[in-house]
Amino acid sequence: MFQLGMTGMLGSLGAVSKIVLLLLFVFSVVSWAIIFMKWRAFSTADRMDHQFMGLLAKAKDLDDLCRQVRRMESSPAAVLFEGVMDRVAGLRGQDGGGSAADRQLALPEMGTEKKAKRSRTKKQPQS
Repeated sequence: MFQLGMTGMLGSLGAVSKIVLLLLFVFSVVSWAIIFMKWRAFSTADRMDHQFMGLLAKAKDLDDLCRQVRRMESSPAAVLFEGVMDRVAGLRGQDGGGSAADRQLALPEMGTEKKAKRSRTKKQPQS
């Protein structure tokens, strides 16, 4: 009557119990497949974000940066940058366009902005 082992246990189960176990197994496999796919997608996005940040740090010409960013579909930061640049281009189109000097990328050195802000706050008289 009572059988040992996995096959003995499965053999003694009713039809409903077997269906429930089968459904649990299928949903477990599907859940692990989803977890693996999301892990790969996030890893790819992280790698592409690092690549985009490197391009952004080295960029001298905004047009060249925009061309390179258009190929980076897996980077959330690059997609956001592209959307912002498209919006800016639309606004420039309403204003009559920008000059070549507007297309030059002028990024401050890291920390320079904070130092300038600190020096401004130190110079202000306290009330």
